Formats: sequence, structure tokens, C-alpha cells
Amino acid sequence: MAFFGLYVWHSILIYVIVRRLTGFRGSAANRRHVLLFLPASVLVFLAFWVLPLWPAIGIGALAVALTGIYSLPMLIQLLPPEVMPAVTRGWIAKFA
Repeated sequence: MAFFGLYVWHSILIYVIVRRLTGFRGSAANRRHVLLFLPASVLVFLAFWVLPLWPAIGIGALAVALTGIYSLPMLIQLLPPEVMPAVTRGWIAKFA
């Protein structure tokens, strides 16, 4: 539970520092992502706290896979194709 509290504290601290240095403010898209990823993180932490090891690992692995699949299209849009390896570009062209 201490690690969860540390993550919360660290997130708040980073947000305050970044906002002061750059003027960053959360957009509607950022709030939508927080509403998706925060419950997923809480679910995984609670799973390890309440469930036996292997079911908790399964829930954590599923959360990683689903959030990774959700994040991949956004990452592809942010990166120019030139910085991706040729193999990856071919894979993205097939499945994107």
C-alpha cells in the first residue's frame, strides 16, 4: 500500500512542477485517459492485495495488454514513420 501512496504523491508532485515550469494543463483527452488508466491501476493494486498471486498476476497481465493495445495507436500517431524500424513500419501498415 505504501507504493500506491508513493505513486499518488509522485504524480501530484510531477503535475505541480510541470504546470509551473511549462504551463501544462490537463485537456479533455488527458482527463479521459486518467479515467481509464487510474481505475486500471487501482484494480491491479487491489488484485495483488486481495487475491492469491497467480490470479493477481493474470489480472495485471491483462491490464498491461489492454492498456498497451489502447495506447499503441496514439503512440503511432505521435511518432513520425522515419523513426520506426522498417519491420515495425511494415507491421503497422498491415494492421493499422
